[in-house]
Amino acid sequence: MQASGMSRKPYDWSEAARALRDLFRDPTEPTSALRVINALPGHAWERVAQRLRSTPNGARMLREQPSIVPVLCDRARLEAMPADSLGAAYLRFMDEENLSAEGLLAATEAAGNKHKLTEEVDFVWEYNRDTHDLWHVVTGYKGDLLGEPALQAFGFAQTWCPGVGFIATLVFLNGWVIDGMRSIVLEGFLRGLRSAWFPEEDWEVLLPLPLEEVRRRLRVPAQKPYEPVRAIPTRREVREARRRRRIAEGAGPSPFSRIEEAMSDLEEALARRLGLERPPEAESRGGQGASPAQSSFS
Repeated sequence: MQASGMSRKPYDWSEAARALRDLFRDPTEPTSALRVINALPGHAWERVAQRLRSTPNGARMLREQPSIVPVLCDRARLEAMPADSLGAAYLRFMDEENLSAEGLLAATEAAGNKHKLTEEVDFVWEYNRDTHDLWHVVTGYKGDLLGEPALQAFGFAQTWCPGVGFIATLVFLNGWVIDGMRSIVLEGFLRGLRSAWFPEEDWEVLLPLPLEEVRRRLRVPAQKPYEPVRAIPTRREVREARRRRRIAEGAGPSPFSRIEEAMSDLEEALARRLGLERPPEAESRGGQGASPAQSSFS
């Protein structure tokens, strides 16, 4: 039995705060991001289901509720697809990032999801989760510390899920952590607004098609190339990268460099006080984060 109308999901701010602290401590851990999204779902998935009912393809998907996980786990089937296809590109992405569709399901189980609503809404959430790495491939964002929040921003523009938007907004506000982070997060959001609506796509049908054809079909704007970042840099590394960029651009040293350094030191002390940043001895070891194998999702 499926309820009509929207069932209000609570906003669990205490759980969101706990998950957010864990996410800041280890941004490469997908379970923490899933916990934030589960804690702050709002009406997002109900609205996606409602919009799906209004389109022929969406209504069909809600009736049939296809599962794409068996297809994404079928390596032989994906390997048999043309080299330029979405399916082949997906397989390369998963191999490069050391990911698996089963791993994403395991992260979901670890995160928990106590907000069970109707069959339709549960399907919408699960389908969105299961196709997450296909979104990575089509948008061109890797599962790194820049690509992941960029895809979160893209996903927020597509679904308006408060938890997804909360993560993307906080990453944007803390964009000083990695050079170029704010620009790529903003780009992800704008690309999400301009693209076709991903939740209504039958991704199994798209898998054998050429990746570039899929991008044209979904009207995905061109992506600005970026260099993936796999570990959080220290504050000194961030300041040095900014200094080198200014010199390369012919701008010379910033006239506010001393103020910027003082503000950066203050932010660093506050972050440590809140338990959101590693101590200096950890930074001296090279600022290494967790394995990139855990980097995809949101």
